[in-house]
Amino acid sequence: MKKKRKSLNIDLSFLDDKDSLKTKQANSINSNKELDSNKKVSNSNKVKWMNILIFSIIGLFFIFLIVSKINSDNDIPTDLTKDIITSDIITSETDDFNKIDGADIPMVFEGIGNENLRECPSFDCDVIQYGAMLPRIEIIESSGEWYKVNLIERGYFDNNTSQAEELPQSSWTKATGWMYHTLIPENIISKIDDSVEIKKDDINVIVDQKTEDKEDDIYIPIIPKTKSNKEICIDNHGVYSYSTGDIDSNGDPICGCLSGYMWNVSKTICVIVPIVPKTNDQICKDAYGNKSRYSGKKGDNGGPICDCISGYDWNTARTSCIDLIVARDQSCAKSYPGTSFLEYSEDGKTNICACKSGYYWNNDRTACYTIDALNNSCINAYGTGSYSYIQNDKRVCGCGYSYDWNIDRTSCVTTASINVICERDVGRNSRYAGYVEDGVYICTDPY
Repeated sequence: MKKKRKSLNIDLSFLDDKDSLKTKQANSINSNKELDSNKKVSNSNKVKWMNILIFSIIGLFFIFLIVSKINSDNDIPTDLTKDIITSDIITSETDDFNKIDGADIPMVFEGIGNENLRECPSFDCDVIQYGAMLPRIEIIESSGEWYKVNLIERGYFDNNTSQAEELPQSSWTKATGWMYHTLIPENIISKIDDSVEIKKDDINVIVDQKTEDKEDDIYIPIIPKTKSNKEICIDNHGVYSYSTGDIDSNGDPICGCLSGYMWNVSKTICVIVPIVPKTNDQICKDAYGNKSRYSGKKGDNGGPICDCISGYDWNTARTSCIDLIVARDQSCAKSYPGTSFLEYSEDGKTNICACKSGYYWNNDRTACYTIDALNNSCINAYGTGSYSYIQNDKRVCGCGYSYDWNIDRTSCVTTASINVICERDVGRNSRYAGYVEDGVYICTDPY
């Protein structure tokens, strides 16, 4: 509100007294001509100083009138004028942005969740917090390209909705640290730069923005809330949209659709994915893998009966389709341990299995074993010195070199031990002849 201008009624009649004063001075000088020379000099000096005093008073009076007129015409309130006289710069938030924490209103904006805080304004400092959910950031101090902030985490990630949800204010957490300028939106930094100082030349702009009721309030810029990339995606594409974290060439966030949702034809909004009934083939593939297929038949429960595609067959557990050769080998190995597939039977319905290389059939042809396994079986039955060999197409156990059967053929004993018996019972140098009759070792004659 502008003040009314005051009319000036200045009485300048005193200026007319100037000539009369000079006349009086002249008369005074003439009347004193008769005084002695010393008196004349004294009176002349008094008049000189009197003139100087009078003209000084007149000059000061004119200055006072001019200043009063300027003040009455000026539209700036008196208290604001005082501010201009006492300070060259008025700041909107603080006298020095480097100490912004002393301000009543810090710079505040909404973050996007990737803002890392460090212990001090340097990349060499440790990170004390990696981002936040639904962050609110208060800038409280600056140092070069670094800003000290309060990072307030206001939310959490809901696994059920796959979205960030806001917590009650009582559950918000705050961390204080330093943030590099690239993590702060450019529009926020520009607002900080614009609001730090307001020059005297801009004072009229401030005055125009004052309300009539609060003429003395200093204008403080208000930073609008900055939307997060997630909020931008939701605004543009619906509540089932989210920010992928990438930015396009225009600087806008690239958005996607949540699980279970897809773009509409024009890619303007996320819509629910339509539920399409599965085919019988798809049911088989989901159950047994991509090498499974629908056989064309259905079971008693109405569900599809599945089979394997050409070149594949069931594994032994019938839980998936595997390569045909591998499947046949597994089938043989399951039926006859130690075997692998050899060929199909003449009717083409039965696998003919054979022992794998290095394996040999047992006498029942129920499994194949390595020779070491067969020898160990003989040793377990007849003791050390026993081994496995084939006799009349049958695998039997015998006693090896320097070993022979005992009289009962229940174990293998050393030939040397039998020779000792021969020398004892038959005579010196008698040796075992290699067979038993009537339960007695047959020995050679002594010599």
